[in-house]
Amino acid sequence: MCFVLATALYLIRLDLSLKRLPIEERTWKYSVYKILAVTFLTHLILAGIWQQLVNLTWEMTFIIKDFIEMLYKNTGNINFHTLSSLITMTTARWITHLEGLGILTFVLLSLSSRPDYDF
Repeated sequence: MCFVLATALYLIRLDLSLKRLPIEERTWKYSVYKILAVTFLTHLILAGIWQQLVNLTWEMTFIIKDFIEMLYKNTGNINFHTLSSLITMTTARWITHLEGLGILTFVLLSLSSRPDYDF
């Protein structure tokens, strides 16, 4: 997982934007293929990052659920049992959706703050 994230972040750091794409004096067809290749590669990288974040979120959610269940078994406090029963697959999905909105907001804000990027 760390290797996938490190590779994806390194490639994004190289700034694979279409403006910096070195399209030389070649045919129009070659330029379109190059743009499609960069678009596909960027999509693939972002999908890989997203999948790793989803996996990490779900793992952390259920690790926390197991910890709360252990606290309930050790203390017998009904509040821990109630809290543990609230953490379900739906909870993990909602956390994932909130992460997605946060990432989308971050990307849009970072793109709008770049002086070399025009919307």
